[in-house]
Amino acid sequence: MLSNRAGQIIQLLLLNQGSFLTVKMLSTMLGLSERTVNTCLKEVACFCETEGITYISRRGIGIRLELTRKTEERLTGYIRQKPLFYNEQERKNYICRVLLEGWENYTAALFAEELYVSRQTVEADLALAKEWFSHYGICMNQKSRYCMGLTGPETAWRSALVALFRQEEPSESIAGDGYDYRLSKETASWLFQNDKMTLVKEICQGLRLFETKTHLIFVDYSFVMMVEYLLVQRKRMEKGIWISKEDLEPMWWDEDESWNALTESMEFAGQIRYPSGERIYMGLLLCGAEFQREEFWHCEHRGSIKQAAELCHYIVSYISGITGLSFYGDRLLAEGLESFLCKCMVRTRYGFAVLNPFLEEVKTNYGVIFNTCFGMGSHIRSVIGKIPSEHEIAFLALLVGGALIRVEKEVNAVLVGAGSLLLAEVTARKIEKRVHGLRILAVFSRDSLKTGYNPSWDLVITNIPGLPCRQPSVYVTPIVSEQDVMRLQKACSQVYTRRLGKTEQVSLHNYIRPDCILLDMEAETKEKLIQTGCRVLERLGCVTPYYYQEVLNREAISSTEIGNGVAIPHGIENHVLVPAVCMIRLKKKINWGNGPVDMIFLLALNFNDGEITRQFFRIFYEKVGIEQTLEQIRAAETKEEVLELLR
Repeated sequence: MLSNRAGQIIQLLLLNQGSFLTVKMLSTMLGLSERTVNTCLKEVACFCETEGITYISRRGIGIRLELTRKTEERLTGYIRQKPLFYNEQERKNYICRVLLEGWENYTAALFAEELYVSRQTVEADLALAKEWFSHYGICMNQKSRYCMGLTGPETAWRSALVALFRQEEPSESIAGDGYDYRLSKETASWLFQNDKMTLVKEICQGLRLFETKTHLIFVDYSFVMMVEYLLVQRKRMEKGIWISKEDLEPMWWDEDESWNALTESMEFAGQIRYPSGERIYMGLLLCGAEFQREEFWHCEHRGSIKQAAELCHYIVSYISGITGLSFYGDRLLAEGLESFLCKCMVRTRYGFAVLNPFLEEVKTNYGVIFNTCFGMGSHIRSVIGKIPSEHEIAFLALLVGGALIRVEKEVNAVLVGAGSLLLAEVTARKIEKRVHGLRILAVFSRDSLKTGYNPSWDLVITNIPGLPCRQPSVYVTPIVSEQDVMRLQKACSQVYTRRLGKTEQVSLHNYIRPDCILLDMEAETKEKLIQTGCRVLERLGCVTPYYYQEVLNREAISSTEIGNGVAIPHGIENHVLVPAVCMIRLKKKINWGNGPVDMIFLLALNFNDGEITRQFFRIFYEKVGIEQTLEQIRAAETKEEVLELLR
């Protein structure tokens, strides 16, 4: 984004092309101070470099633009369509861009003057910018009426620059060709907006040369990540800003053939020499990349291999406990998790953010799994120091979702009927049609059950009240009502639990008290509803006053809507005193980010207690994952009815 003042200067230079304009002349024409004009000229020079426009500045003579007919037409069109005012997001992005580029002499008053807003508005924008910088470990130093600046590690600056570029709107078309097929038109557009086209093509050429040398092919999103960070690396190096080996300590690193192949390829493409610190930085970036044929890729970050194995075991145990299914023998899941975690840990720890092209699809189709994976965030952070982004969590959810599809969830049952075997057969077919994963092996009469007994049965289904049998049994009516289906689904879940040799130790009913149920509330904003629930939990002594902000922080990462009109906002820090759940039912649905919801379960759990957390989620999803139960909760008239449905 080009500021209004810079746009006005370009407009004057365009109207006076061929002639030099001095700073004093521009100051008089625009009614600005010479100091302001000098500051804006830095932005003009950067803009011209990006757009391939020749910007000429001669001391004591002035400034002018050297334009071809094509660049003149493009520049004229840009100035003509340029908006006069900017929204909050655009202003914040501009402020961040100015500070990250290292332009000096900027104050709140100067930002207000450039952006055509009040000083008070700029102060609010600066607060947003300060919070945004803090996510990357960068401190914004601001003193009243004095210049502002940033302090932080160089790796953080680079991560912030990439993130800022991604937030900018791409131009409608791109000039030139020669970029890689893995760069979408939109990605190539914003890359060309922020960098010279020749540099973009040069980076792509170097990466393709690396692929030829090593016979490794980047997956699309990893290729884009490499281009983004290598471009920012080159831009920083051009400004004389390098990373030293000391800046990267304490990092485990070992230069190997692949690291050298990447460095040599990039040096050949760019005809430059990378210092040792930048070579290590490129190697770490390579350790966070994924390839189409991982079996040929042996370059792993030495500090991540052992931690990835430990995390893999934790995740397998976690999802096994929640679902009541055993994933311990799933070799594909274990191998996929370890490979992904090795790279995810490098990316998360060192700020290499990857864009997951399947993020929205995962949120829509794997909402429950996605939020379950976020429940492991506290433990993952204890291992690698940071919580992975929602893009990383979405990759994790895809791996877990694939394992859920592969796992054997079938329950073997027999049906014992009170009447004719024909009627029992009809009942059996109804049950199999309505209860997924339940297979009825045989139909018996009451008398023939004793002689046909088989210990391999998981469940006995009967419409005979009080039928004595050696295996767990569940009573159903011949019509197979909604209540019958719910009882069968619960019995199947208990079978999965028994297969792991575990017994149910917690109940959802224990977490929700009558005082924690709020029925038929008017739809408000998401934030107000969360605040209402947190106040209830705080009043009951379940959470500290800090829990509200903690839940908002988690919600800012990704929406906690899980489908079927249900949201499960929650925190991930240690501000829970007594585990509890506050349930809010709305009169009308409200947008929760990914979709409308009318039932909110505000979860206050101690995620550090992995076993109890797994048991809770298993029981929770057993209830809210059944649409019939949700509809009954929506229709319940009293808190007591809701509690009974959750029992």
